[in-house]
Amino acid sequence: MDAVQGLGKLELSLAALGADSLAISAHKLHGPQGVGALACAVPPAGSAGKGELQPLLYGGGQERGLRSGTENVAGIVGFGEAATRAEARRAITTDVWQELRGTLLAGLAQLPGVSILTPGSQTHAPLPSILAAVFAGPPAEVLMHHLEERGVIVSAGSACQASSEHISPALAALGLSTEEARRLLRISFSHLTTAQDIERLLGALREVRTQLARAASPAATPSTTTKSGTNAGSEGKGA
Repeated sequence: MDAVQGLGKLELSLAALGADSLAISAHKLHGPQGVGALACAVPPAGSAGKGELQPLLYGGGQERGLRSGTENVAGIVGFGEAATRAEARRAITTDVWQELRGTLLAGLAQLPGVSILTPGSQTHAPLPSILAAVFAGPPAEVLMHHLEERGVIVSAGSACQASSEHISPALAALGLSTEEARRLLRISFSHLTTAQDIERLLGALREVRTQLARAASPAATPSTTTKSGTNAGSEGKGA
């Protein structure tokens, strides 16, 4: 199971999720780039029983024989430290995220043509650090680039397929059409996000959408006429 977004934000449990394995990554915790881990309930290769894992690489037998090659010790230690710190602050950070999310939702409610995506159920609440919304108008990439010019970084679509021309299976499973998926912005919080950041985002969104609306509906330029009422550019002679 892809649990990259949940690490440090939710209490992850293989048993509770009914998963055989969880893939996690350090960069979501401000840890080292390119370092990941697999939390696994499936026994390693050579163990008795079915469902054993098979090695990705063969050689020296490092990482319990599943991925041979010299271990990235600095990356492993950095990942462990980032995960430890994230878990230590998780309860406090979650409360802050809920407040930020409420502020953002209230601000988005004041903008026309915005639909909030609210995944979750009675047993699984939405991730507090992520909010997704479909904006009427141009594709989300247009909004994203205009916001980036103003120093506000957001994402378009699903993280796994943000650069793909096809709708993400995750968004399709939530009932979004292809057109809605193309106009979806994904807004994420970290433990460093502040209320001022949310106000800055809302202000930038208002500014960008006003600018784009004006560009899409330019005022008609009236024709210049002579005293006779003919167009100035016509070849007819005046009285």
